[in-house]
Amino acid sequence: MFSIPIPLSNLPAILSNLPAILSNLPAILSNLPVILSKAKNPTLASETLRLTQDDKGEFRNAPTLPSPSSKGPARKPHPIPILPSLSGGGLGWGRLLSLYSLCLIILAIIACNPSQSNTIIIPPTQDFGGPKFSAVVITSDLAVGQERIAFGIVPRDGPPLRAEQATVRTYYLPPNTNEREPRQTLTAQFQPWPTGAIGVFIAHPQFDTAGSWELEAELTTPDGAQILAKSAFPVKETSDTPAIGDPAPASVTLKASDVPDLSRITTANNPDPALYALSIHEALTANKPLVILFATPAYCVSFTCGPQVQELSELRQRHAQQANFIHIEVFQDPHLIEGGRPTGGLATAVQEWNLPTEPWTFIIDAQGIIRAKFEQYTPPTTIEQTLQKITQPN
Repeated sequence: MFSIPIPLSNLPAILSNLPAILSNLPAILSNLPVILSKAKNPTLASETLRLTQDDKGEFRNAPTLPSPSSKGPARKPHPIPILPSLSGGGLGWGRLLSLYSLCLIILAIIACNPSQSNTIIIPPTQDFGGPKFSAVVITSDLAVGQERIAFGIVPRDGPPLRAEQATVRTYYLPPNTNEREPRQTLTAQFQPWPTGAIGVFIAHPQFDTAGSWELEAELTTPDGAQILAKSAFPVKETSDTPAIGDPAPASVTLKASDVPDLSRITTANNPDPALYALSIHEALTANKPLVILFATPAYCVSFTCGPQVQELSELRQRHAQQANFIHIEVFQDPHLIEGGRPTGGLATAVQEWNLPTEPWTFIIDAQGIIRAKFEQYTPPTTIEQTLQKITQPN
């Protein structure tokens, strides 16, 4: 039985169940706003419609729920339509956009509800369908302070939207009320992913308190349509991952010289041996800035890890004199595969750095202090700009 939400430790299960996920993509898309609203009001978890997936890969709804009102008959949930699978055949442009939507959904579910439950949680007070457009936040480790937040705009009945930029408003959602407190208005820039014309919006809001927050994005499409989309998401008091300003964990990681073949420590198709020349603990004592990428090119949910590793290799070639560069495979012994997925579990360094998702990029100064970190795909220009600030502070 496939489980949603999905922590990083369940990534192999995602891979083996992709056909079932894809076949239910339209249903998940249409209900995404309701799924994400749990982050806004977690108290609804005790009164939920639970959708589980049977052995045939079909979602089944739970028994009849009580009516949200104090009077009246019980409300029977609408059945979720089971549509033909999208996983067969070639990967055309429309199919790629559908897969991209799926990536955003999986990443958003991981970000907003990293529990171990095997259910999709849908509050009973909302009907299926949701708004016409939804913002999908894919950043999972948000904490008090200034953060980099990535999100997509997903229609209920079409491919994700893109525009040069979007106006973003953030709201704090006080507990046990239906109020929302406005905080900031800022601009999010569209950041293309290396897989084509698709991508996400990036903004840098300031969060002044932990709790539930809401993002409201407004944009104009190339054809002039005005779009408004929202998403709720949690903000923690402190990061789960190593924080900016903290010493980087001195993980002992395998190097090229430790293994007979690079396939033992990376799933990259054509790995650059120089990315595996140093262990993290060695690089931290080299008196040189360090860029570390945690990613699994062969099993990446967002399809960006392979290109990200390749771009890291290109950055290393341009900046080998200024910094060291390391790629860490997410899975231990990635060459050990059973049923199309790795069986070695998560790499020790991934656990030591407490990473909930992947890919992650960390930039560390010559003193071993984390100066920047980026969840999900990070353009080479962003990494280069950060390195320049470290190596040329003036």
